[in-house]
Amino acid sequence: MDTNQEVETTQNQEGVNKRSEMYKSIAGNIVLLAGFIISASIAYVMHSLVGIGFMGIGILLTVMIGGNILSKERQLTTGEVRKAIAISCICVFFGLMAFGNTIKLNDSVIKEIIKNFWWIVITVIGFYFGGRSAEKIVESVTGKWSKSLEEKVADIKKDVDKVKNEKKGNADTIE
Repeated sequence: MDTNQEVETTQNQEGVNKRSEMYKSIAGNIVLLAGFIISASIAYVMHSLVGIGFMGIGILLTVMIGGNILSKERQLTTGEVRKAIAISCICVFFGLMAFGNTIKLNDSVIKEIIKNFWWIVITVIGFYFGGRSAEKIVESVTGKWSKSLEEKVADIKKDVDKVKNEKKGNADTIE
């Protein structure tokens, strides 16, 4: 009887975990979709650089919150923040491209903003992919280093054991 109850309890727990993951996935996707729609709507309604700025901040917060909901981690990770910054900068850039003609400013001001923002987007994307590549390189190097260190320690232990066994063998022949 007890094993049947344990199996039933385990199956119930697995079902609860699956439903919980499903609800978490749905909630995260809804937050992301709603945040993008609301942020883009703000930029569209305001037709100004301030609206595009609000869109960027809204998308930044949305991606951090939605990404954290979808993440397996409870705390906000640096990867999630990096993604949020990259996505919001790219969205602001596309917002400038889409609404740039409708914003009532001097054409030279908009052209200067877009020209300078190109460099910001290039820098953000470069740091996003460059930082991720650097993390992978460090992980692989430290992994190899720790493996080689472990191998060296194992070799030293074998050598020490050999010496101990040889001394023990010599001590037995002397007696």
